[in-house]
Amino acid sequence: MDKRLSQLASYLDQQNYSSGKLLAAKLGVSEKTMRNLIDEWNALFEEHGAQVSSKHGSGYRLTVTNGEEYEAYFQKVFQPGETEKIPSTSAERVEYLLNTLLSRDEYLLIDDLAQQLYISRKTVSAELKQVEEVLKQFQLELERRAGRGIRVKGTEFDWRVCIVNLVLTGQWHEPRFQREAAYMQQITDCVFASLDPQKFTASAIAYQSLTVQVGVLVDRLKTGHSVKLDEERCAKARAGSIYVEASAIANRLEKQFACQVPEEERAYIAIQLAGHLSLARAEAENPMTTQNMEIGQDVWDLVSSMLQTVYDAFLMDLRNDLELRMNLAQHIVPLSVRMRYNTMLQNPILGEIKVQYPLAYAIAQCASTVLNQQYGGQLNEDETGYLALTFALAITRQNTQTEKKNILIVCASGKGGAQLLKYSYQQAFGEYVNQIETCDVKSLQQVDLKNIDYVFTTVPLTQKLPRPVQRVEHFLKPNEIRTVKKILLEEQPESLEAYFDQELFFPHIQAENRRQVLDFLTGEVVKRKGMPADFSKLVWQREKAAQTAYGNLVAMPHPIKAMGEDTFVCVGILDKPIQWGERSVQVIFLLSIANKKNKHLQNFYEGMVRMLSDRESIQSLTKHQNYDRLLQLLRKAQQQEGENEV
Repeated sequence: MDKRLSQLASYLDQQNYSSGKLLAAKLGVSEKTMRNLIDEWNALFEEHGAQVSSKHGSGYRLTVTNGEEYEAYFQKVFQPGETEKIPSTSAERVEYLLNTLLSRDEYLLIDDLAQQLYISRKTVSAELKQVEEVLKQFQLELERRAGRGIRVKGTEFDWRVCIVNLVLTGQWHEPRFQREAAYMQQITDCVFASLDPQKFTASAIAYQSLTVQVGVLVDRLKTGHSVKLDEERCAKARAGSIYVEASAIANRLEKQFACQVPEEERAYIAIQLAGHLSLARAEAENPMTTQNMEIGQDVWDLVSSMLQTVYDAFLMDLRNDLELRMNLAQHIVPLSVRMRYNTMLQNPILGEIKVQYPLAYAIAQCASTVLNQQYGGQLNEDETGYLALTFALAITRQNTQTEKKNILIVCASGKGGAQLLKYSYQQAFGEYVNQIETCDVKSLQQVDLKNIDYVFTTVPLTQKLPRPVQRVEHFLKPNEIRTVKKILLEEQPESLEAYFDQELFFPHIQAENRRQVLDFLTGEVVKRKGMPADFSKLVWQREKAAQTAYGNLVAMPHPIKAMGEDTFVCVGILDKPIQWGERSVQVIFLLSIANKKNKHLQNFYEGMVRMLSDRESIQSLTKHQNYDRLLQLLRKAQQQEGENEV
């Protein structure tokens, strides 16, 4: 029952008249809808002791002829929970329309939908635009026929994927999936009883998605809807060893629900199993000979391409991390199935992943471009989040290993003295030092400091160097050994401000689309930073490959590979937000990563994400649009990092 009917009674007075305009405003509807509600109310109560009467020029009032009968019937009609059935917000109406359209094959008239929702035809048409956006994500569309109405058009496979997504996000209102826990328990039992836990593993989320997929299959079969797969897909599914488990599930479903599961549906179950389950770790020790979910050479080649792409973009070398390669290969096998059939998993911790592992998420976005090219489509944010967790483990392992430094020792003594000092440093700091170079003050200007991390000098230096300089004694003393060790072990992160320059800060940009603003910003970067002419082209390659809109009105585009001598950020702020893919964007942080290793990159990403995800900070930046305000916000983000460490 529409909750607005019970609200209508509370807004009506038995003594005084209320105008139609006032009642419509209180109910949040048009006057026409309000009159329709009154007609429905009278149809319910005119034979049960009450009705809404009207008087021209005065409005409406409640007339009760039998208070006792009216009260009893009112309580009967408006039972707890019943008033929530008819949606009253735009989001609720979109859900209602999706459920209604996906539950029927026949055409539905827009006027009938308007009457069911107690809204105007115009409002229904507006809500249907949002419905079409949802359907489009699953390769479905609304078919319109004059005089007949609308209906959903698409394959049964895509139809099911859409319903599963609605179930997992709590937007599917079919009682069996929302209130009848026994139904889903029966489905779960059929699935689990058919799988060998020693052979197959999956995350709790993957198992939940799998059981919902099977539940929707049963639901659709019982209403006469069977999936259609071409013979090639069926043959491929039957050829895989996982088909044995799929058939076992199908047999249990037939007994449990008294329905026939045809051959194509068994192949469909096999596809879902392949997309949701991964091999137990023990069985994957020899991945090239895996029996039940073979990891072929094409997957290993794909992993190599992903890690090479990450190296090109971030100068982070994960190419020789065997454990990462294993984890990625195992992850990709079921993921490739989900990508091909658009059955992506939901990720309830996506927000936390973005905040806790920003660099890993950025790397996963980069690596996903290879997957997109290989399997078509685009990896969504939820799946990118899971991929990020795999990279986060690898980054953590890499960071826990002490990175050896390259140092330069400057001394005033001759060659023999320099060699003695070099030997002393090798003995004292061998586990922390990779390479030791020596020189005297006169030849310092000729030394290439590109690969040097620290400079230690026994004599005062008058010239400024682009590397940290530490004054030391010619002979190492115990207290000096402790100081040098501390320097080599403890790296102070660079200030976030170091990556920004007022010359690359552009407020009050007037642009209508992403193309205009990016062409402007990349052009300024090429002009002011002397970047290669293909800088803009590489930025657009990255844009086409994966989403760069971060959320919170922010986008962080960047070239598809590292380039230039310095890591820097160009900032552009629009006066009005524009559409950036699927999101609105007003602040653009155009990032360029240097083509040399940056040991502070993780600190940079963490600091940037703290600011990017801070709603108040971005609102302040869009309001004031000046460089000093940007610096204040960067300092605030870095200060928060210090507080978190404490």
